[in-house]
Amino acid sequence: MARVMRWALPPVAAGLALAAGLTPAGAAAGASWQISEVLSDPSAFLQGIAASGPGNAVAAGTTVSSLVVQQWTGSAWQALTPPAGFVNLTSGSVNVSAAGTSAAGNTWIFAQKSQQASTEYALGWNGSAWTVSRLSSTNTVLGTAVFGPRNVWEFGAKPGSGANLGFGPAWVLRYNGSTWRPVTVPATPVWSSAVSASDIWALGPSAATVNKPTQVIVAVHWNGSSWHTLALPKLAPAGGQPWVPDGIAALSASQVWVAETVAVNPGTGAAPPGVTLLHWNGTAWAVAARDLNHNYSPGLTPDGHGGFWLTSGSLTQPVTDIVHYTGGRWRRQPAPAVPGSAGEAGGLSRIPGTTSVWGTGLLTATGDGTTQADIIKYGP
Repeated sequence: MARVMRWALPPVAAGLALAAGLTPAGAAAGASWQISEVLSDPSAFLQGIAASGPGNAVAAGTTVSSLVVQQWTGSAWQALTPPAGFVNLTSGSVNVSAAGTSAAGNTWIFAQKSQQASTEYALGWNGSAWTVSRLSSTNTVLGTAVFGPRNVWEFGAKPGSGANLGFGPAWVLRYNGSTWRPVTVPATPVWSSAVSASDIWALGPSAATVNKPTQVIVAVHWNGSSWHTLALPKLAPAGGQPWVPDGIAALSASQVWVAETVAVNPGTGAAPPGVTLLHWNGTAWAVAARDLNHNYSPGLTPDGHGGFWLTSGSLTQPVTDIVHYTGGRWRRQPAPAVPGSAGEAGGLSRIPGTTSVWGTGLLTATGDGTTQADIIKYGP
C-alpha cells in the first residue's frame, strides 16, 4: 500500500483524558526508537518515507544536486541509482515532494527539479528501471497514494491568486498505468490519508474559499466514485490564536482522526503550544484528546494498536522529540542519536500490518563534525 495511513483501529474509548500530562517514559515498555541506517553523504537530506509492509520501504531525499533513494529489502537498506537527469545537476537543485510504494516493483518518487524554473516530475520504479513523467512547471506536489501499477494518485496545489495567503486550488492527478489524468476535488489536498483505493481522505482549504483572505479548512472523502466534503468543528482559540488542522489519519470510513495545532501569532512569529485530536465516527466529529503543552507537529501516524505518533518541535527550532499518544496519555522521548550528536525526527510512516514505524531524521554533531541523514525505526 501507499505511504498514507490505512489501518484498522478500535473505536474511541469513552472518557479519554483531556490535557493529559507528558511523561518522559518511552512509548511502550521494552521498546524504543533506534537508528536503522546512517547515510554516508553528509550533504544528504531525506524528505519522504513510505512502506508497503515489513519487506518493502523507500526513503528519498536530496543532496541538493542529486536525488537520493534508499530501498528497504526486508533486511537492509540499499541505495537505488536515480534516473538520469536527477544526478549531479550542474545548476539548480532537486527535492522530493512525496514518496509512495505498494511493492518493491511499484515505487513512486515525486521530485521537483529547480533550474531556470521549478518542474514537478513523477518517477516510477518497477524494480529494474525508472520511468519519468513531467507533470507541471507551475503546480506543486503535496502528497501521494500508491495502490498498484495502474492506480497512483498525486495530490497537489496550483498557485493561488487574488487575496490568497495560503495554498492555491487543488491539483490532483490519477495514473492508470499509462496516463496521468486530472481529477476534480472540492478542496486542496494539503494532507492526505487513504484506507484503500475506494476510501481516501484529505484536508485542505475548500474550493470556495481557496483564493480568499481567510481559507476554510475542510475534510474531503473519496468513496471510490466521487468526492464529498465534511466540515470540521470550530474549536475555541488557545492563547488567543485559532486552531489549524495539520494532519489526518484515516483507518476506515468511520474511523478518521485529525490533528490540529495552534496557529502562529503574526505579532510574535511563534505559535502557542497545543495539539487536539479530532475523531470522526462516520456521523460526527468529536474532540478525543488534547494537550496544551505540545509544540508544533505536522502529521499524524497511527501506531497499530489504538494510539498515534507525532513529532514535536517548533517553526524555528529542530524537531527533536517524538511523541506517542495512547490510553489517554501523551509520552515524549528524544529522537535517537549516537554519542557526540543530537537527533532530529522528520516524517514518520507506519509499516502496514505491524506496530512498527519508519522515520527519517538527522544527526547533528554537538561539537566539531558534520550533519548526517539517518533512517530511524520503532519496533522490530
